[in-house]
Amino acid sequence: METHDVGTARWFQIFAAKGVKELVFVNRIEKPMDFDAHPHLPATLFKCTFLTRLYLGFWRFPETARLPRSAAFPYLRELGLCSLVMKEQDLAFLLDRCPVLEKLMMVGCKWLVCLRIQSRSLRCVQVSYSIVTEINAVHASLLERILLWEPWGDGGRANMSSKIKIGHAPKLKVLGMLVPGMHKLQIGNTIIKAETKASPSTIVPSVQVLALQVRLGTCIEANMVPGFLRCFPNVEILYIESEDDDFKFWGPQSGSAGKVSLKFWEKAGPIECIQQHIKKLVIRMFRGTKSELNFLKFIAERALVLEKVEIVLHPESLPSNEVDAKVRTFMTSAKWANGCCELMVLPYQGTPWCYRRGFDLTNQDPYDVSKCREGQCQSH
Repeated sequence: METHDVGTARWFQIFAAKGVKELVFVNRIEKPMDFDAHPHLPATLFKCTFLTRLYLGFWRFPETARLPRSAAFPYLRELGLCSLVMKEQDLAFLLDRCPVLEKLMMVGCKWLVCLRIQSRSLRCVQVSYSIVTEINAVHASLLERILLWEPWGDGGRANMSSKIKIGHAPKLKVLGMLVPGMHKLQIGNTIIKAETKASPSTIVPSVQVLALQVRLGTCIEANMVPGFLRCFPNVEILYIESEDDDFKFWGPQSGSAGKVSLKFWEKAGPIECIQQHIKKLVIRMFRGTKSELNFLKFIAERALVLEKVEIVLHPESLPSNEVDAKVRTFMTSAKWANGCCELMVLPYQGTPWCYRRGFDLTNQDPYDVSKCREGQCQSH
């Protein structure tokens, strides 16, 4: 192991001497889930001061407490941390030493992620397949996107919880996937609850694209959806990742109690983003359940400027033509707020997460990954 560390340290010295600007440094290990098998990255990594783009995978990050205070990546703009073993204080140190960092991705992190975003440069943060205890946009004046995909909460398999706090993020445009059954959302000093009313202190008016992952037939989760939507009054594109109501990977075990009918949604009252701003609704992993249909009808009858509804099927659902007929039959009784709205039923499209599209800040909707599968994604 010591010889390997010396060799790795020598590599970084060579990279530094050559002024390498882009580096992907991934360790090949036989047992990627064995955290003890992850070798240490040498501190000579910080000698590569010319780096503008850095991706690290399957390493144990060096202990930053032993590094000189001058250690930094002054030109680094894009950082990917993939399946690293890393301490919270080392992550904080690293981010503090990247003064122009714009894009941060963390995938498969091998530690409890508590991410405090205090940056004048960060524009996009992506976190996936990691155990996240908290993401806190404390002071992020340029932050435009917080993209989460399968971020597991702390607290055990059946009772996961995680905190999402939004403090100062005036340019935040894209947020999700938020999970009402797992995420505790806090705006400023207010923890959002089902009964929370919209007020200047509980809204984030800059958000235009919002994605929620929710069990629409589970009362305790569905009850939080209106509260979440009230926090983002100017949302124009809404994604709903519909989860199986029998899915018990997060939230209270009693969560399935209660009935989610159309009247349930009607009791939510007026919601500004639905009535005035939502132009596109996408319901993914659609199975054709009554709870999904009721939610669709609730939106359709209130969204005055809704232009398009996309129903993306679950891979194990009925054939698309049968689901299409079922949806259209059910919606014949709906009094559409916008009679010109287009309704489409589409086959399963796979995961909605594409990290390259997420980092492409010229694309307004990072969750629209249809072109990624058609081979036309300009972000690739």
